[in-house]
Amino acid sequence: MSKRRRLSPEYKQEAVRREQKSDNPVSEIARDLRINYNILRKSVKQAAESGARAFPGHGSPRIWEDLR
Repeated sequence: MSKRRRLSPEYKQEAVRREQKSDNPVSEIARDLRINYNILRKSVKQAAESGARAFPGHGSPRIWEDLR
């Protein structure tokens, strides 16, 4: 049984950037990056909704960071 791979926020941002700049279908971009199509779609949606704060990393965000 293999371990589930965790993608870094930087990797997700790069994948989203590729998807936005490319005319290729999302499925082809995901295949090139060797990630699941649904992961890329979710990352693109999350980036569109949250912008620069889309991929905060692992764990819970700190409350005081939201208050800044």
